[in-house]
Amino acid sequence: LIFKEGWKLPKFTAKIFLLLTFCSLVTLPWIFIEDINFFLTYGPFFDRLLGLIVLINVLIINIPSWLFKKLIVELAKRKISLMKNLLVIGITGSYGKTSTKEFLSSILAEKFKVLKTEEYNNTEIAVARTILSRLTPEHEIFVVEMGAYKKGEIKSICRLVNPGIGIITGINSQHL
Repeated sequence: LIFKEGWKLPKFTAKIFLLLTFCSLVTLPWIFIEDINFFLTYGPFFDRLLGLIVLINVLIINIPSWLFKKLIVELAKRKISLMKNLLVIGITGSYGKTSTKEFLSSILAEKFKVLKTEEYNNTEIAVARTILSRLTPEHEIFVVEMGAYKKGEIKSICRLVNPGIGIITGINSQHL
């Protein structure tokens, strides 16, 4: 698979950059120690400590990341709440969400000014970013694809967009 399709690297975000930087700063001094006895003595301890260093850095970085996400969602919630005439259609289910969104948006765009979430952007933060960057007072209908990757995510997106119409495409055993 690797030779056929090549390496698929994760998206290099600011969060990943900070994590790599912080972990490197903590571990970098170890590279410059030339005493082999030091490595033989403390190497196994450092090996166990490395996981803890990464965990602490992840926790430190996730706090501002979580706060930033909450800020974006709150700003989006305020913006969409001011649009009293906007009809929001939420689409969720185990399969067929994107296709249903595309078909419905195309049909409704014949008579209405429609905005839809792009591609597979169906998380709370992705919907909030769509609201902040693309939703205007001219839009009459907002078609929102809502994905659930863990319990409570559909509820969070519904609190954000407050859909007037809901469409459930299909339910598999994971949603029971």
